[in-house]
Amino acid sequence: MHGFNNGVSFLKQLCSNNDLIFVQEHWLQNSQLHMFNTTDDQFKFYSNSSMENRLSKGVLKGRPFGGLGVLWRKDLNAIVSTVIQRGELL
Repeated sequence: MHGFNNGVSFLKQLCSNNDLIFVQEHWLQNSQLHMFNTTDDQFKFYSNSSMENRLSKGVLKGRPFGGLGVLWRKDLNAIVSTVIQRGELL
């Protein structure tokens, strides 16, 4: 995505033609992951930030990095589940 703000319009287009979408490099912090809720109200999401460990050590220098997410159409809720073990998505 090269950042959520840079890629959100394309992500919205993907939602109109797909049931399952994987994203990477959204560059959001954990406190910003709720922004995926604004993408499309027909989708649910799971996302993770890669920057929390770095941000806990002080001010971020340079550009943001990392992050992954999965969006799925709410119609698929019956067959989609997230499994988290030791703080990581499996």
